[in-house]
Amino acid sequence: MKVSSLFSKNKVFTLIFSVTIIIFFIGIIGNQLIDLQIKNWSETTNKKVKEIEEKSKIIINNYQNNLVAEKEKIIKKLKNIKDPTFKDYEEIVNKLEFEEQKIAVFKNDELFIWDKHFLENLIPNDSANQNYNETYFLDSGINTYLVIRDTFNINNDLYELFLAQIIEKQYQLNEDYFKEISLTKDISEIINSDFKINILKNAAKTKDGRKHSFEINNNKNNLIGIATFVKPSRESSVVELENLISSIQSLIVLAGFIILGFLLKYELDKFSNEIIKIISISIYLIILRYILIFIEFPKIILKSVIVDEKYYYSDFGLGLTNSPLDLFFTLLVVLIIFWYILKFSIEFYKRDKRKNSTNFYWGVLTLIIGMIIYLISLRGFGASIRSFVFDTSIRYFQSTSLNLTIPHLIMHINVLIIGIVSIIGSAIILFFILTFFKSLIEKNRIQFFIILFCIFVVSEIFYSFQQNNPQLTIPIKIFQIFLVFVIVYITIIFDYKRITKLIIYFLAASVFSIISLLFYNTELEKASLKTTANIIARVDESWYKTLIYETLLADFSRAEALTAFSSENSNYNSAAFKIWSKSNLQKESINSSVNFISLSGELLGGFGSTYPRISLDRFIDTNSVIEEIQIFEEPYENESQKLIRGIFPVKDEFAFLGYIDISILSDLNDFGFSTHPEFISTGKLNEKAILKLDKLIILDYRNQDLKIVYGNFTPNQEINQTILDAEFTSKNDAWIESEIDNSKLIIYVKRIYRDNIERILAVALRGKELSIGLFDFFKVFFTHAIILIIIILIYFLYYYKKETVYQFDLRSKLLVAFLIISLLPLILTAYYFRNLTEEKNEEAIYYKLGKRAFNVETYLNDNANGLFLYDLYNKASRDLNINYTIYRQNILEYSSQDLLYDVGLMPKIINPDAYEELQLNGSQEILVKEYIEKYEINSFYYKANFLGEDIIVKVADGFNKIQLPLSGSEVDVLLFGFYSLAVVLIIIFSAIFANQISLPIRKITSATRSVAAGDLSLEIKTNAKGELGDLVSGFQYMIRELKRNQTILAEIEREEAWKEMAKQVAHEIKNPLTPMKLSVQQLITAYNDKSEKFDSFFKKVTETILNQIETLKNIATEFSNFARMPKLKVEKINSADVILQSINLFTDENIKITFNNNSTNTFINGDSEQLKRAIINMIRNSIQANATDIELNLNDNNSNLELRVKDNGNGIDADNIERIFEANFSTKKEGMGLGLSMAKRYLKSTGADIFVEKTSSDGTIIIMTFPKIV
Repeated sequence: MKVSSLFSKNKVFTLIFSVTIIIFFIGIIGNQLIDLQIKNWSETTNKKVKEIEEKSKIIINNYQNNLVAEKEKIIKKLKNIKDPTFKDYEEIVNKLEFEEQKIAVFKNDELFIWDKHFLENLIPNDSANQNYNETYFLDSGINTYLVIRDTFNINNDLYELFLAQIIEKQYQLNEDYFKEISLTKDISEIINSDFKINILKNAAKTKDGRKHSFEINNNKNNLIGIATFVKPSRESSVVELENLISSIQSLIVLAGFIILGFLLKYELDKFSNEIIKIISISIYLIILRYILIFIEFPKIILKSVIVDEKYYYSDFGLGLTNSPLDLFFTLLVVLIIFWYILKFSIEFYKRDKRKNSTNFYWGVLTLIIGMIIYLISLRGFGASIRSFVFDTSIRYFQSTSLNLTIPHLIMHINVLIIGIVSIIGSAIILFFILTFFKSLIEKNRIQFFIILFCIFVVSEIFYSFQQNNPQLTIPIKIFQIFLVFVIVYITIIFDYKRITKLIIYFLAASVFSIISLLFYNTELEKASLKTTANIIARVDESWYKTLIYETLLADFSRAEALTAFSSENSNYNSAAFKIWSKSNLQKESINSSVNFISLSGELLGGFGSTYPRISLDRFIDTNSVIEEIQIFEEPYENESQKLIRGIFPVKDEFAFLGYIDISILSDLNDFGFSTHPEFISTGKLNEKAILKLDKLIILDYRNQDLKIVYGNFTPNQEINQTILDAEFTSKNDAWIESEIDNSKLIIYVKRIYRDNIERILAVALRGKELSIGLFDFFKVFFTHAIILIIIILIYFLYYYKKETVYQFDLRSKLLVAFLIISLLPLILTAYYFRNLTEEKNEEAIYYKLGKRAFNVETYLNDNANGLFLYDLYNKASRDLNINYTIYRQNILEYSSQDLLYDVGLMPKIINPDAYEELQLNGSQEILVKEYIEKYEINSFYYKANFLGEDIIVKVADGFNKIQLPLSGSEVDVLLFGFYSLAVVLIIIFSAIFANQISLPIRKITSATRSVAAGDLSLEIKTNAKGELGDLVSGFQYMIRELKRNQTILAEIEREEAWKEMAKQVAHEIKNPLTPMKLSVQQLITAYNDKSEKFDSFFKKVTETILNQIETLKNIATEFSNFARMPKLKVEKINSADVILQSINLFTDENIKITFNNNSTNTFINGDSEQLKRAIINMIRNSIQANATDIELNLNDNNSNLELRVKDNGNGIDADNIERIFEANFSTKKEGMGLGLSMAKRYLKSTGADIFVEKTSSDGTIIIMTFPKIV
């Protein structure tokens, strides 16, 4: 085959030439632009700097304009209220347009109304210096705000409004609850340069020639800050322009190659060789994929998290899997290639003609090779899924939320695609194996599949035991083999539509891939147990010192410290919190603190775990300055505890300013885990330990004695002994599985020898409950289901015309009705149970927090004498083990979590809802939901009486653990897991019931069409009982009666027709016979009388007789014409369409009918109705011969079309083969013997033919041949 036959030379050459010329000219133009830019760099850089400045100003001004507009809108609403109440004002201020906005309103210089998140430090002492109705920047310590203040009058009262919006969060928290906000980062990404804003009063423009500064003016054109950004360098600009030119050239190459693909497809459609098509498409797609890698598509046009390597990265295939989107493209290419191969393998299996000529040894060899490839590919799938879990930062099952981020969604799609690829690839291998065993399959299909399945399972078990590190478990791999065998068997038996096949493969792949994903997620959790144990085991003073050095030397630490020491009225607590939040002290979840110390040794402020204020005089000489980091230790509360501290000097270009102190608590009798609230702590030892500490059980043994227990767990003697007697490996570790209280425990045990002490660490994880397992499974499954629904909708939109209106049949209506009737009560029950549980939880929280608040009130009143107020509050917190807050009026007076208020994470102003209810409405208590970032807290406010004065005690579950029977998230997991299972079962059983109920109706409908087409020999088989059974029986009786009456009527009609015809014929014959008789009589008389006129009489008589004979001849001709068959309506018809129409009449028969059109030209000359009758007759004969599988193949045979009708019925007796096409011959008792004879007569009349190729007890093959129309 020549290459020129595959490609159209002109088109391909034109395409390549055009792309080359375009790329060449773009390169020339690009080089000229680069040279021009270099030549005019001074002018270019000034232009770029001006553009960046203008762009940045537009962004900042938009923030200001939005804030001013929101302020005006709020004031207008406040003025329009008639007879206002506190509630009216509160509703207005709580309906801010942006979540990051905060508001407070003063009335006659007293705080009047505020939103739930308003911080008192948004009203600085020097706010009077700020002009009204002007925006300005404000640093609250941990946030930067854009603020505006204004005044207005209502009813002679003066109101002052403060409206602020966060533009910069200067700290980082647990990413589960933290929402990053950074105006400077957003602008930096837009302008592609480092952008900073200085809002200090003494801010000045930079003198660094590499940077550019400009003034930021407010809505009144007054200076409020200085913005600075790095100027574009000539080198970076040239590189940027080169990258742009390269990107354009790359996109043109990509577009050209895609167009080439369309040309390739157009040419390949002309070929009948499927192997060439598959190879060509595969090569094209692989080249296309590597072109995408080479040009870094879509990174060159898309900046998104889905191309971020931190979410997923693998160095497999030279860049094939460098990000979630790269992985998606790669898997999509593989899926397309495998789908083409699958279609070919199915067609190859069905049309293969080696049924009786297969060499057994070739078959065995194919089986062995195919099985090896199958098992290796299954291992490869396991390795891929493992990579999806271990090589990604995405945790598929860690969250109980159903919300998915874009990277999560892409990775879920990737998991699904690789599952489909695994199922399809395995099916391809199995189809090729089965091709060599078709004779065995035809004899006993089920038995052969069972034997082959057992061979595969045994081989997989043997192969798994030969591997040191087998991927997946044996049951999971056996499950995959089972799914593949079932799918292949269904494909062979049933001729499903394309979309149905897609759904089957899709669902099987989804279930298999999710199970595999769950398995590797469990393996990841087990690895996390090992990681946690190793981290705890390595924790010693040297590791603590490393953390201290790392934090002190970090750039952000020195920058924050320098800013804090250089600024007036610095909030050192906030500065310490920012350093702590960005360091590994927060990420490692250890008890630590960051402090600021003056040159004289005075503690200025700090953040971290609460430590006693220890004097540093003995470590710091206040008469000298420390010039380098110093690490020292000091005792803490007992012999097992000590503080490891590091001090680092902070200086500017002129002098030393002070010190940063990093402290870590070391406790031999404690693990030293962080005691901070969940919303500011990761809850994990580090990023590699994916499991949070609250999910773990940790036991620490020293010289065989249990010293430390972490977690809500009390080990019994059996567990202790099991751990101590563990069989350790050469690496001094062991894995144990145990059960306690009907709960499975997975335990990792590590043994360490240090300082003559044998230490055994056991880190355990409870096995997942069934509800959690179901939740995890269906969370991913429903994601896959949504993807499937989208694909189905796209499929129908693509393959069906817009004007097509889908009609719901009876089965669909029944299914919808069953689902509504079944699911509606289920949904209502789940909703009721969820609300009931939530109400019970709120009641429990209300009661337990209320009891704590009452205990605080009682304790304070009982112990008020002899203590300072602050000491009393602290003592109450320690003795009662309750974290609480006290307000007087609306301002915070004390909190056991004072640092969180001091740094600005929580407002010191009371929640307005609590204030209204307790102070204005006179209530005694209220439970309010509050939020720190995205972390929800239930806060109980209680109006207490302390020494005759009213105070408000606040107790929150965010700082006091409340044990609930079932938390809200646990209820969601339980309901979603079990109810999802119920929904799936309901859908399955509803579909089955709807099908069973509607099947007899559909059979009758199909039978009605067949009867209308003239087929009265059909028989409906059904197991239906009751009314449906009676309906089917009645329909069957009706058909039998119709057939019997048709036969009787035909006989009567034939008899009457013959009688009438005999009368007519007798009459017509009698008419000429009468004159003939008279003429002969006259002739006889004349002859007897010897008449002279005899000759004239003879001539006259003979003429009369001849005329009457001609009349009789005409009568005979007319009778012959009347007895002829009706004339055929011969025309050009599509034989494939006629065959399909005939097959459609048997759609509801309990039989598999397959039609394979292997011809490119299916047009013949014939009568479509007669051909349809012939095909129906043959299919009906096969059914009556007990066939369950009928296969019709339309093939090309030189200048003829050949229709092979093959069945697996009882066959035809050898004695009857020659007679089946004879008229009036039938092997059926009720048959008339006209079907095949009339079919053959019709076919012969059109130049076609029909004959029996083969028949036996295994079935019959009948062939019909038709001359093709060229």
